[in-house]
Amino acid sequence: MADAYDRTNTAMVDAIWSSIHDSMLAAASKDVERFRAAVLTFSDDPDEKEATVRYVYYLLWRRLIGIAKRKPTPEDLERIAQDIYPRTAVASTIEQSSFAGMFRDVFRNDGAPEGPRGAGFVICGIAALAEMLDDPESNLAEMRPYVDDWYLRKHASPGAASS
Repeated sequence: MADAYDRTNTAMVDAIWSSIHDSMLAAASKDVERFRAAVLTFSDDPDEKEATVRYVYYLLWRRLIGIAKRKPTPEDLERIAQDIYPRTAVASTIEQSSFAGMFRDVFRNDGAPEGPRGAGFVICGIAALAEMLDDPESNLAEMRPYVDDWYLRKHASPGAASS
């Protein structure tokens, strides 16, 4: 399976992962200045911006299912947002409703977003994820192969399926 799809974008994937990893660890440590510096390392390239959103989307999807132990209901997502919001010091300007809306967006297919989009989604998503991981360093190491595989299969190869 390793050669079943195009892996030519691995340099981009590594750069995206590095920025996500560094900003997630900064958020988990509650170091606002380090978090701000880390999010500035994200690329301005439109393809990399889109890929970063997709990575954070997948990480949220995977973690929210892990917390709920199933596909979460809207009530589950609201409860999770209420639980983590008070601990997100690095995202102090983001409202609690943005977290809940972002979580609902991850499981929504009707194209009616409620949460932040683009860079706001990435920043809010990373802040939320940092609070949902027990041990961010090891949890991220465990999640990386899955998110890389998902991204490269669904989004990086010619004729890739969309999600």
